[in-house]
Amino acid sequence: MRIGISDPSTKEGVAEWTELVLMVEEKSISKEEIKSLISNAGNPAGEEIEKELGEELTDEIKANSFISDVWDELRYRNRLYGTSPPYTIDDMVVSPNVKWSSRPAYMMCLLLSFFGIDQKCDGNYGKLFERLSNEAVGIYLGGRSEVVGFPRERKITMEYIANETKERLGRDLPANFKDGGVDVFTWKPFDERPNQILLLVQAAAGKDWKHKMGEVDLHLWRDTICWACDAIKGLTTPYMLTKDELSNHSKGGLILDRPRIYISTNSAKLMDKGLDKAIRGWCKKKLKQKVNT
Repeated sequence: MRIGISDPSTKEGVAEWTELVLMVEEKSISKEEIKSLISNAGNPAGEEIEKELGEELTDEIKANSFISDVWDELRYRNRLYGTSPPYTIDDMVVSPNVKWSSRPAYMMCLLLSFFGIDQKCDGNYGKLFERLSNEAVGIYLGGRSEVVGFPRERKITMEYIANETKERLGRDLPANFKDGGVDVFTWKPFDERPNQILLLVQAAAGKDWKHKMGEVDLHLWRDTICWACDAIKGLTTPYMLTKDELSNHSKGGLILDRPRIYISTNSAKLMDKGLDKAIRGWCKKKLKQKVNT
């Protein structure tokens, strides 16, 4: 394999690696092959399995138990990806359903999640992820959406947003206002009146996504646009959240992680015409930097 397993000690780490390798290699991987690679990587997970069971186990039993957990994780993820998942899985083999070039948004999320962000090399990843988030949230809500993160690629003013949403404009913005922690503004209009669903979204492409929801300044936005009903916070992330992570952070607002971004954008026609091509180009550059050829 051209990509090593960076975290062989957790089922989530191995599953993340498996998803990426399926897209890069474009071929099936067997359970036995992954089991062997985990063993060669020096997987310490067997000690945790022994602690859970309260007894000493042979290396083979520990390896079989761990790969079973990995397979359960891959099946769980497969269900989250909906009716057209990027891979299929049976008892012994996991196989890609698509080529990544036909699902560039999914590939971008995988690359950001697995390799993280290299500020020197990753260029415009932030704006690309904002544009992707704008599409995903807009499609999910079935409404309208605008990228408002600073610096803006096109001029979006508070007057414009108030006019488009039919909400009342409030006080003037502070002179040093950038975006109030909001990258994407989404709304679902009914008619020519105010009172509608309003969503203020932080597009968090990095590993620090857990802290990003708190950057959305609802009070500042509420003072500037006097909503008829309160807006809610939202967050997008390229990561696959665990059940505990989703539970622990859901009180902050709506979360779209990688499976939800995938489902929203997988079969929909994107309004941002050049986005797929731009993301595809970014992915090719990232793969050239990170994957041994």
